[in-house]
Amino acid sequence: MKYRCARCHTEFSSDEDTPRCPTCHAESGIEPVHRAGLPMRLFGTVLAAAACTALVGGIVARLNG
Repeated sequence: MKYRCARCHTEFSSDEDTPRCPTCHAESGIEPVHRAGLPMRLFGTVLAAAACTALVGGIVARLNG
């Protein structure tokens, strides 16, 4: 499983029961790394599409006007 140290922000993987950061050797503040949820990914897709549409619309408006 992948973890991130809250102290030094190092990402590492460990199979131990109590993971320890390889950089700063901290045992507390170790957080599991999760992928962004589906609603957040869909929102990012909609936001990127809106930004691209606005950019293309602005370019077309300048070329035609």
